[in-house]
Amino acid sequence: MTTLIIPELQPYPIDADIEGLPYCPGEGGCIAMRDGSKPKLDGEFKLRKGFLQYANGFSKDERAVYCWAHRVAGANPATFRVLSRTFVTDGNHVWTHMGKVRNADPNTFVACDHGSDNRWSYGYGKDVNSVFFSPGSERARRVIKADARTFRSSGAPFLVGYDDAFAFAEGASIRKAKRKSWRYLANGYSRDEKAIFYLGRVIEGVDLESFSVVPVFSRFDNAPAPLARDKNHYYWCDNVIDDDDFGAKYWVRYAVVSDPDDMPPIARARGLTLENAPDKPLS
Repeated sequence: MTTLIIPELQPYPIDADIEGLPYCPGEGGCIAMRDGSKPKLDGEFKLRKGFLQYANGFSKDERAVYCWAHRVAGANPATFRVLSRTFVTDGNHVWTHMGKVRNADPNTFVACDHGSDNRWSYGYGKDVNSVFFSPGSERARRVIKADARTFRSSGAPFLVGYDDAFAFAEGASIRKAKRKSWRYLANGYSRDEKAIFYLGRVIEGVDLESFSVVPVFSRFDNAPAPLARDKNHYYWCDNVIDDDDFGAKYWVRYAVVSDPDDMPPIARARGLTLENAPDKPLS
C-alpha cells in the first residue's frame, strides 16, 4: 500500500502576512497574538533572534521550541519540524500540543493526515511499529490492533482510519464493523453491509438502502457538520433530529440540499428556511 505523503507545515517570520498564522509583533520586544488574546497568562512571550512560527501554534527561536508560547522541554530548535497540525518532531522525540508521544520512534514517525485546524489539533500518525491517535485534549495514545504497515487515515475530520483488518474511530477499533465490507463515507460516517456508523457508534434503526451523508457548508473545511438522512429520518451525528429543535436549527444552517422543504419535520413546522441552498455562494 502506498503511503500518503503529508506535506510539513512551513515556518514563517513574526511579520509574515499569511492568513492563519497565530503571532505578530507586540509591544516592548514581545510577541502578540493576532486575535488579540494573550500568548501567555503568566508572563510575556519575548521575541528573540531567529523566531519562526507555524500555523498550528508551535514556534521556535535560536534558544528553544514553544507550543502556544510555552517552552517545549528538551526540543532542539535546530532540527525541529512540524509534520502536521497535530505532530511535531526534532528527530529525537515526537510531540503533540499535549506533550511527548510516548514510545514513538522519531526516526520513522510520519503524519497520516493533516490534522484538525483547531488549537488542540487531533489526528493520526505512525512509526514503523505502531499507529498513534491524538485526541487533542489528551496525550496521543497507541491505537490497539492497528497495523502500521497498512494503516490509513480517512482524512477530514481526522477521526476515522483503517488498515487491512480493522476500522477505527477516535483511536479505537469500531467493534461491530465488518472490515471486508466496511467503507468510509464522509464527515465521520461509515458503513458495512449490515450497519451505518457515526464514528464508533452504530446508528440504530437506519435504512441502509436510502441512507446518505448530506453535503454541508462550513467555514471550517476540515471539521464539517455531520448531517445525514434516510427515507425515514434526519440525523445529526447518530441522533435522529426529526423533532429536535437544536438539530433542526443545525440542519437549516449547514445542510446544502436542492429541495427547500428537505429538512426535519420540526423545522418545517416552525417555518425555518435553509441558509445554504446550492445556488447560494458558499462564503
